[in-house]
This record gives sequence, C-alpha cells and structure tokens, in this order.
Amino acid sequence: MPIVGAANCGPATIFATENVESYLKISPTLLKRHKNIFAIKAQGLSMNKALIDGKRIEDGDYLIIDSDDIYPQNGDIILSVIDSMANVKRYVWDEENEQVVLVSDSTHDIPPIYIHSDDQFIINGKVVQIIKKPKY
Repeated sequence: MPIVGAANCGPATIFATENVESYLKISPTLLKRHKNIFAIKAQGLSMNKALIDGKRIEDGDYLIIDSDDIYPQNGDIILSVIDSMANVKRYVWDEENEQVVLVSDSTHDIPPIYIHSDDQFIINGKVVQIIKKPKY
C-alpha cells in the first residue's frame, strides 16, 4: 500500500503532496474490504482521543484512508486538505451556520477549524483503520 506522506493531527501545517514516499506491507487479513486505499503517517496529538475500531490515533501511527469515501457523515474522521495543507480531523456539518467545522479529539485544548465556502478545501477520504507504530 502506498504511503503518500504525512498529515497533521493538529494545525494544518504540512503541505499536501501526492508523492509516494514508500510502501507499507500489510497482510490483506488486517485490512477491511476497501478498494482504493492509501496510508499516511499521523503527526501530532490533536486526535489522540479519537477511536477507530478501539484504537486511538497517536503520533507516528499509519492511518489507512479510503479515498472513495469523500462524502463524510457527521463525526467521521477524515483526511482533508485546506489551502494545500493536509490534516486529520473529525468532520462536523454545522447546519445552523451552513459551514464545515473540523474538530480535534484530543487531551489537549485545540480549537476547531472553521471552513469558509471560499477556502480551498478538499476531502481526500475517510480514516478507516489505524496501523499502530510498534512499541519496542
């Protein structure tokens, strides 16, 4: 599976590039049934309370992204690009104010990111699995 870079789990400060940096060898039995998936490396602590299948997103973990799932539901954890910066956040559609809000799920007090309709905002996919960094 291609690793296409890293994404902040904090402020969006990592430039998004689609260059394959390396490959992650994963047994097919560890993966869910998704067709178009890729991996990114999580950087930062703003999602360290977020759970995917009982695993928390921690700095250095690999996140498996389903690039077919670009229409998230409220509460989904997504990979997005805002003004060319990649990040991982919880997606919230604020219907009352008609805006997207990207929320951190963290033990730290990290403010949400409010998306304006004029922002360059792309949803690259939904986080569907976490491959934990090994603890030695």
